[in-house]
Formats: sequence, C-alpha cells, structure tokens
Amino acid sequence: MISITTMTRYNFKFLQITTLFLASFSNLCLAQDIRINEVVASNSSVYDEEGDTPDWIELYNYGTETISLNGMTLSDNDERPDKWTLGDIIIEPNQYQIIWASGKDSGVSYFTSLVKKGDDFEYIVPQESLDKDWISLDFNTEGWATGPSGFGYGDGDDETILSTGTTSVFLRAKFEVTDIDIIDRLYFDIDYDDGFAAYLNGQELVKSNLSSLEFDALADSDREALLYTNNQASRYELNNYDELLVPGTNLLCIQVHNLSSSSSDLSAIAYITAQTESRELIGDLPPSELNLDSQTTHTNFKLSSEGENLTLYNSDGNIVDRIVTTQLRRNISIGVAEPDGMLRYFKSPTPRQPNNTISYEGIINGEPEFSYESGFVDRGTEVVISGAGPNEVIRYTLDGSEPTANSAQFET
Repeated sequence: MISITTMTRYNFKFLQITTLFLASFSNLCLAQDIRINEVVASNSSVYDEEGDTPDWIELYNYGTETISLNGMTLSDNDERPDKWTLGDIIIEPNQYQIIWASGKDSGVSYFTSLVKKGDDFEYIVPQESLDKDWISLDFNTEGWATGPSGFGYGDGDDETILSTGTTSVFLRAKFEVTDIDIIDRLYFDIDYDDGFAAYLNGQELVKSNLSSLEFDALADSDREALLYTNNQASRYELNNYDELLVPGTNLLCIQVHNLSSSSSDLSAIAYITAQTESRELIGDLPPSELNLDSQTTHTNFKLSSEGENLTLYNSDGNIVDRIVTTQLRRNISIGVAEPDGMLRYFKSPTPRQPNNTISYEGIINGEPEFSYESGFVDRGTEVVISGAGPNEVIRYTLDGSEPTANSAQFET
C-alpha cells in the first residue's frame, strides 16, 4: 500500500485602490553571523517533506565561516528561552536553512536523491504491446534508447524531447542502495502529463489518471504538468519501502500516457528521495525543484499570526537574533530585505533565497470601504472611500492599473 501522504485588491467600476502603511518592529542581532532571515506564520504555499504547509522560519549564515546550530534554541516565549533545542544542522556561508514551526517536534533528518531529473533512463515509444516483464531488472532492452529525464515535448523543460503527438513512453532507470537500514522514509515525486503508472522492482507503486495499461491506451482526462510553471510535483510517500527496495541495484519503471495524439504536450519527470537520520549521503543532494532541504527539522511549537517575539539563542542562553512579528496574514512574510538589511513585509516570500522581491514597511489594519456597491453608476456620481487607519493613506487609479506610491491620493 502507498500513502499519499494574498494581499487584497479592491475594484469599483474601473477604479483600483491600494493602501500604503507604516509599522514598527525590531530586529536585534548580536555576536554571531547568523540571523532569522524570514518568517511566515500562516503558510499555505510552501510544503514540507510530508506535503503539509506548516509555519516556517528561515535562518541565514551571512558570515564567512560554517556554523553549527547544534545546542542553539528557538523560542516564541521570552520566559522559556530553551523551549526548543536545535540539533546537528550545519549552515555553510551564504546559505539558508528552513526550520518548520509545525509543532511536530522532530529531530534532524537528511535527504538524499536516488533518482532525479537529468539521470539516464532507458526509454521506448512503443508501437506494439510490450512483454509484461518489461518492469523486471533482467528484461532485455535491446532496441530501447537512453536519454536524460525528463521526457516529453511542448512544456519547455524536457531533457529528452519526444516527437509531437507521442501518446505513450515507457521508461526504466536503475539506481543503487547499499544500506536500506539507514533509510527512515522514502518519497516518489513525479511531474506528469497526462496519466502514468509507476513500478519499483516489479511492484506497482502508484497509478494516476490511467485506467488501462496497454501500450496504446490514452489517459483518462486532461492533466497538466506542474514543474514548468514553478508548482510542486506530485509526491507519494512509500510506506513499505523496506519491502520494495533491495540491497544493490534497484529498478524504477514508469509508463506515461497522453490524452490524445493531438495534445500540445507530454511530460514525465520522476524522482526518488530517501530521508535518513544520518548525515552520510547515499546519493546526491535533492534538486531545488523538490523544495527538500538536504537537512530538515520541526519545532515543538507553531507561530501565532497575531504576532509574538521569536528569538534564537546560543547554547549559553544568550540572544543571537530576535524578530517581533506582527499580524502576519496568510502567505505574507516578515524578513530582512536585500540589499538594505531593513526588516520588511513581503507579499511574495522567498524561502531559501535572498529577500529581494517587492517589500512593504507594514501591514494595514483597516480595509477601504466604498460609498457605493461595485457596479455601474451614472456619470458624475461621487464615490467616497474610507477606512484608512492611522498613518495610512489611500491611493487610486482610474485607468485599471494597480496603484503605486506615486498614484493620486484620495482626500476626504
């Protein structure tokens, strides 16, 4: 069995408004070259290894020396500086580390990639039925080609480009596992268009959007690939990995089917990733598109979107860094902006990257209100906009464009 495991814009006719704001916050950094770089207290867009979307804290090593977090503590309670102790996490210079504030209270886990995009697969675009043993290790693949994963056409992210109109492709990749005992969890990720079935060492792993396994079968319905639009591939946790894997050479097989021969695209990119409690790598580091850190951990507390003190302490109990979060809405972050180093709010968080997107000085408390309901009104109708709080102004446009700091200010 396999287990699977916004800022607001207001419109009135062709009128758009935005509210500018000011807020106060503090960021105290002492002694060590590590800081709390970004925080999200209400997350629904960044996924952890289990496919959940917990709160997250990003640490950044801005120094020139490698830093160990072992023995440091994180707390959202000033009276309990030792609320949660970090384990053996190493951050290299100019590197970022996500800490999941999920309440799961896990130790440190490490991820290593066993199969990834760019790895060589044997493949065939079949013109007739294949022997059922095509998913076995000793199957004779004479006549099959070899190419790097991913496979397909039309999406712009294909490493092995197939002919336009291809309705199915069958894939085989071998990978080595020397010690199954050090693996704690195993994940299978796949980006596909439109349907697929996957097998590991001859056993079916998962099948999606594909009723028939015949070579000329078509997918059940239209299903778009996700990675080429910077979305997350489909992830499946393989709970019975210890029954699926064998010491030595293992075989992943996948058949991918299109919706029709007139389809504009086809895609197949597969990954297998192992989670261990050992820093010893049994493969490569996980690729960035999987959003899996090479090392990961979960705190024993969650963050409050209403605001709180979040503090990083060294092993002696001294403050290393602190951020005071205030009213963090869903998928809005607070972090250290690049390049000026000021603490700001971000509409587009940047986990594992510099905070160099558009930033704001604060978050509005009030919401603009219109004197008329949205819709059409007679020419000459006076529209009044209210709701700006202290230190807030309302700016607007009349041409359908998004207001900026230079747009006209609404005066009451």
